[in-house]
Amino acid sequence: MHQFDMNTFFYQSWKDERLSWNEADYQGLKVMHIPADKVWRPDMSLYNFENGIDFDAFASINVLIYSDGTVLYVPAAKFKTPCHPNLRSWPFDQQQCKLVIGSWTQDGFKVDFSIKDNATEIDVDYLDQTDDSHWSMVKSAITVERKYYKCCTEPYPSVNVAVTLQRSSSFYKLTVLVPLFVIALLTLATFFLPPKSSGKIVIGLINLLILCIYLIYFNKALPAPGNAVPLVVIFISSSVILVGFSVLVAIAAANWLDAPKSGPPAWTLKTLNALHGFPCSMCPLLPTAATSRPVTETEKQIEVDGNERQWIRVVLAVDRLTLLVYGVVFAILGGQMSLA
Repeated sequence: MHQFDMNTFFYQSWKDERLSWNEADYQGLKVMHIPADKVWRPDMSLYNFENGIDFDAFASINVLIYSDGTVLYVPAAKFKTPCHPNLRSWPFDQQQCKLVIGSWTQDGFKVDFSIKDNATEIDVDYLDQTDDSHWSMVKSAITVERKYYKCCTEPYPSVNVAVTLQRSSSFYKLTVLVPLFVIALLTLATFFLPPKSSGKIVIGLINLLILCIYLIYFNKALPAPGNAVPLVVIFISSSVILVGFSVLVAIAAANWLDAPKSGPPAWTLKTLNALHGFPCSMCPLLPTAATSRPVTETEKQIEVDGNERQWIRVVLAVDRLTLLVYGVVFAILGGQMSLA
């Protein structure tokens, strides 16, 4: 849960006939400046408050009283309200925060509200959006809501303000997304290394280390997202699984290819033979025929070499399958992030 802070001017105006006067009786006096605590004011308060009720959200300044009894009160106000973030599209996310303001003790028959000039958005002419801000306001909405409860017949009005904020993502593009894109390309490249290459294991382990560091960073930097897990976190977690699987296959392949005493299991050969003709290069046709006649030492060495070639082809098939899955995950999550 994040806290949304808003510093604003809260325009309030009402008519109090007890404060009206005839201008001719007071030398043409049209308006008076009176301390706010000297006149009646509606007990306005923020309903969805954060860290306890703050009845002093409105600054105590002078009110303007006009001769017809109109009272104008425009205090500076500081509101603090919880804002539940949806980080699914982080760092390209938009967040909507809501303020609910109303009278703390008066019902709608005593204190009712209307929006000045029937406005539908808050006035942002004096909004200070500095260049170093992490957020920019995209849109806003202001409405009056009147609720009825089972206990009572009178309405209870409130002023609802909804603000939509856009995160500034330039910093995260350079520090998070660009390195992750390079790591993803590097990960894709490892699948094309020869199965017997020691660099395949080394690069895979380095990638795993970097990806795990990123996961730790996101765990510290981002709040608990609830059910909306960020796509970038899903991508990194998927990469950890697939890269880890690729490293395990590379380690196993190194052991298999070190001194292959026998060929791959028969079911792997049958599976690859069944997949032969599939439009990809990861399913080579492997011979399954076996012979029971005595063999010479030369033929044994040829058989060992044949077993090694078969193991290489099996490892290549597994590598290409992992590459295919990783490419699909990379394309899907990358596309969703770009459209967010």
